[in-house]
Amino acid sequence: KNSLNKIHVDTPLNLSLIKNKINALIIVRLKSNRLKRKALLKINNEYAIEHLINKVKKIKNINKIIICTSTNSQDDKLIEIAKKNNINFFRGHETNVLKRMYDCNKKFMCDHVLRITGDDILIDPVYANKTIQYHLETNSDYTDCKKLPSGTEVEVFSNKSIVNLFNSLIDGSGTEYLTNYINENSDHFNKSSYKVFKKHQIDARLTIDTKQDFFVVKKMLEFFNKDKKKYTYNLDDIVYFYKKNKNLFKKNRNIKQLIKPEKFSTSLDWN
Repeated sequence: KNSLNKIHVDTPLNLSLIKNKINALIIVRLKSNRLKRKALLKINNEYAIEHLINKVKKIKNINKIIICTSTNSQDDKLIEIAKKNNINFFRGHETNVLKRMYDCNKKFMCDHVLRITGDDILIDPVYANKTIQYHLETNSDYTDCKKLPSGTEVEVFSNKSIVNLFNSLIDGSGTEYLTNYINENSDHFNKSSYKVFKKHQIDARLTIDTKQDFFVVKKMLEFFNKDKKKYTYNLDDIVYFYKKNKNLFKKNRNIKQLIKPEKFSTSLDWN
């Protein structure tokens, strides 16, 4: 690897001192259980997935933005959207998300991956930038910022950790919830979490998985659009809206994440 600048004698080495290729993978497909084709629902006259793409474009130091979807023909529309928005796309395994990411990384070579799910269209570019930097400074295999409200956070994987997981997991049926494999084998990975300011740790569900979720997120984005902050809103703006509209957030507060399959093995076989 090439260094970004001269590295002085006795400087502790970390990944932030060298050039890294970092790709943003938007993991999305149109088949969904509770809210049909949610990525194509319209907010402010654009598809929900297009709003997410425009937020990702504000993240610094990203080499490529890639729509990472399946080979199923129903996802053809996502490829059209990727082309329209001048970003890359990859089509892979429909249900094994880890294999899809692994194969995508083989095609679009990179050192680290910013993983973004298509349900989380309110990601915060500022926290994304800081999470990437923290990931590099700590030489991490995996870094999250999970104390952000659901729907605004991202996570970073080193490509090495993706390869190691792919080669060692026993059961790939739960890879849509890839973080579980890291958390339940944390002694095998250098795992870190970027600190989130207390003021941003609000009890709000901002992911889109149900009609109630969509209603809440749509109302918020319509407010930001009227306030001329279509893509420039940040966590402070989200917290402000939350405090002014707490009754709105009661509509989806008690919704639980639907996990299928309900049980899967996260065991790894390093042989």
